[in-house]
Amino acid sequence: MGILTWIKDRLLDGQPIETEVDIEEFFKLAAELYIRNLAFQTGVNLIANSISKCEFKTYLRGREEKGREYYLFNVEPNRNQNSSQFIHKWVSKLYEENECLIIGVNDQLLVADSFNMKEYALYDNQFTQVTIGEFTFNRTFMMSEVLYFKLNNRDIRKLINGMYESYGKLIAYGQKSYQKSRGTRGILNVSAMAQGKENFKDTFEKLMND
Repeated sequence: MGILTWIKDRLLDGQPIETEVDIEEFFKLAAELYIRNLAFQTGVNLIANSISKCEFKTYLRGREEKGREYYLFNVEPNRNQNSSQFIHKWVSKLYEENECLIIGVNDQLLVADSFNMKEYALYDNQFTQVTIGEFTFNRTFMMSEVLYFKLNNRDIRKLINGMYESYGKLIAYGQKSYQKSRGTRGILNVSAMAQGKENFKDTFEKLMND
């Protein structure tokens, strides 16, 4: 049972309830949550490591050029990060929050820690309250000024958690089936005399079931 299922089973439509928690079960679920998050972060790091080994090529009028933008993506995007650190933050934000915003300020590329986005149908979307570290920009960024990434319309964490719950059920079923198939076996010899007794059928079924 996953920790989300465990919590859901103990709540009643938002109504406050009192329930007794088994400390062993609680720590078991906490360990599961830690392992699940560790697996998620390991996957994100693998993707980020793969991307950081790639070379970003830049072009001007159809011809490859190694200018300022090439330097930003491949060497040092900003004063506080090298390209590897920048890409790890970029990919982590994208997979943890399903979206990521990169802004260009003073010839530097910066990954936003948080932001608000206002969507429009016929005009550029607008980004406000863009925060990096403890600093919040007091301006509005237009979609044409930034790099905005979104995985898809489905939250990747919810998808992974759902898959985790399904795999957990599948493994639990497999364990039960395995234990059942690998249980103690033997040969039962029933004499003809025993089979002829009046209560043989009831006795036999009780023996097999119990």
